[in-house]
Amino acid sequence: MATSDEITKVLAILAASYPRFQLTKETTAAYVQLLSDLPAAALKAAAMQCATSGTFFPSVHEIRQAVADLQRNARGIPSAFEAWYDVSNGPRAETLKGLEEEGGKFYITTHTREWSHPLVERVAKLLGWPGSFPGDNPVADRAHFFKAYDSLLAEEMSSAVRHPAIQGYIDGEKKILLEAKNG
Repeated sequence: MATSDEITKVLAILAASYPRFQLTKETTAAYVQLLSDLPAAALKAAAMQCATSGTFFPSVHEIRQAVADLQRNARGIPSAFEAWYDVSNGPRAETLKGLEEEGGKFYITTHTREWSHPLVERVAKLLGWPGSFPGDNPVADRAHFFKAYDSLLAEEMSSAVRHPAIQGYIDGEKKILLEAKNG
């Protein structure tokens, strides 16, 4: 995780990239508190992304969002279009059986369907794949898939860069609800 010194250096580079921005001690302290859970390399790359693409000094949110975007690229998460192509053009079964010949002998083989990414598989299965999805209305199926995919992708990327204090609060609330449910 990024140290206070590493974050301060990144902020100094950002401040130099935005000459009209005045970096204060209070701003530095807030950024250190809110960014110290991120890996230093990811923070540096995100700051470079923000500095080379933004008009104004980036907020904590913008830096964390840049980290999420960089992680998405690094993890090879496909776009909604690529994911839809995987679902609509891939095999329509979880397990594929085939007949292969080797040395004059025939063998029955099975292969498990390979997805481009686990998120694509998760969305497809939530929508009813392989039984009822995709159905006989490709336009509607594509629209539903895109909406579901974008929603789950946004949640996954948000949770990937969620500050530990926020995650701690969420986990605490879940625990309270679970205890109340179990009596």
